[in-house]
Amino acid sequence: MCDCCKQRKSHRKYEPYIPKPFLCTAKVSYSQMQTTMQTLGYDNVFIGTVEGEPEDTSCEAVIEAVKAAGYTKVILRPLMVVAGDHANNDMAGEDADSWLSQFTAAGCFENVDCQISGLGRIADIQQLYIAHTKAAMDLLNG
Repeated sequence: MCDCCKQRKSHRKYEPYIPKPFLCTAKVSYSQMQTTMQTLGYDNVFIGTVEGEPEDTSCEAVIEAVKAAGYTKVILRPLMVVAGDHANNDMAGEDADSWLSQFTAAGCFENVDCQISGLGRIADIQQLYIAHTKAAMDLLNG
C-alpha cells in the first residue's frame, strides 16, 4: 500500500477502503482534467485538491496559477457530487488553512466567493447518473 493510500485509510476511518490503483490513478486524473479544461478553452477553470496531490493541485499552486492568469475575481466550487464537509470546512471554512482563507490572505484578489453546491444538483449531471445507472442495470439484466 502506498503512502497516499495509508494516509487516506487512517485519516478517514469511517469511509470504505478504496483500493490503491483507484486512489493513485485519481491523483493523475486531476492533472489530466486540468489539461482537458485548457484544451477545451476553459482557461478560467483551475482544478485543485484538498490534499494537494499532485503538487500542481495544491491550494498554493492554484492561487499562483489564478494570479498568473490575471484573474482578480474568484469563485471556489467543489468538484463533488455532494457538497458536504470538505466544501463547508476545507474549501469555505473560517480556519486559516481553508481555500477561502488562503485565497483571501493572498491579498491579490478583488473578490473571493464560495458556491457550496455539489455537481449532483445540476440537472445534466443527474441525467448522466440516470443514464449510466440504467445502462448498468440493462447489462446486468441481459
